[in-house]
Amino acid sequence: MTPPAERSDCAAALVRARVDTAKVTPLLRRYRLGLALCCSAIVMVFVAFSSAYIVRRGIPTYDLGTGAYSTSWESMPLPLGLLLVGTAALITASATMEMARRSTLRLSSFAISGLLVLGFVGILFAVWHDVRSRGHFVNSGARAAFFYVLTGTHAGLALVGVVTLFLIGICQRGWTRTRLHTAVDLTAWYVHFMTGLWIYLLLFLLFA
Repeated sequence: MTPPAERSDCAAALVRARVDTAKVTPLLRRYRLGLALCCSAIVMVFVAFSSAYIVRRGIPTYDLGTGAYSTSWESMPLPLGLLLVGTAALITASATMEMARRSTLRLSSFAISGLLVLGFVGILFAVWHDVRSRGHFVNSGARAAFFYVLTGTHAGLALVGVVTLFLIGICQRGWTRTRLHTAVDLTAWYVHFMTGLWIYLLLFLLFA
């Protein structure tokens, strides 16, 4: 039989766990709602960019070489290999962040996620360098301008996730378990959102 002292310790631990859960759940509901509103605003920004892209593509431009109006865009080949590697890095970051969210705050998981997201941003810089080496700059044409705006905006938002991940790693020692759990949960959902948004952007840039 379990000694009375051990039974009382187990009961106290269960009570503390229930208290922690009771504290975390309302906090998560409120903060997740705030995160959802923030992500909704970001989605609206990219919807506006996408709409402007489609509208601009339908506007004919005057071609000095042929002396006629044309709706065809300038040719702009993208480094698909680099883009796929960056996508794989971001998907892996999302997966490891979900592991951190589900595995009772395993900090090594979201440290790896931070490095992977940072690697994704580094790959985007390599993509921009490749595109520039082919003669496509921000002022080269509408298609190139939209490419830089869309990918650059996403890279900036991804860096917000990187900074958040590393701040959690630095500051978490002085945090309560409730605060740490909330921070990891919200950051995980943000990384998932960034991953889904990037997959949409990649498909849009390749096929729109």
